[in-house]
Amino acid sequence: MTKKMEEAKNLMLQGFNCSQSVSAVFAEAYGQDKANILRIASGFGGGMRQAEVCGAVSGAIMVIGFKYGIDETNMQDKGLCYEKTLEFMNHFKEKNNSMKKLIILLNQSQYFIDYPLLKPDICLKHSYNPVIF
Repeated sequence: MTKKMEEAKNLMLQGFNCSQSVSAVFAEAYGQDKANILRIASGFGGGMRQAEVCGAVSGAIMVIGFKYGIDETNMQDKGLCYEKTLEFMNHFKEKNNSMKKLIILLNQSQYFIDYPLLKPDICLKHSYNPVIF
């Protein structure tokens, strides 16, 4: 487990959701305020509260935005951000067969039943991607 994954796991164990945990550990590296990122990412956990797109995916896409996102000064770079986002999403889907929280959880349900304290390890293992970590 990488240092960032370990930090994200610690945030999850403190009660933060997957989206918060993944995005917040990169905040300072990209000049973002960690407290603000924790607030911004709050509603993305639990598949946006609908067991849809996994919160770890949402958090990772925020991190891609930190690194490759555009603003008024670099509008020409929009394509690179989209390319990195698609690269991440394709890698995630390849590893997990889905980006939907419900499907990922159903595929891992026995682990959560037998080992509920492993949830942060399992969630982070499934969200690990060389694009962001």
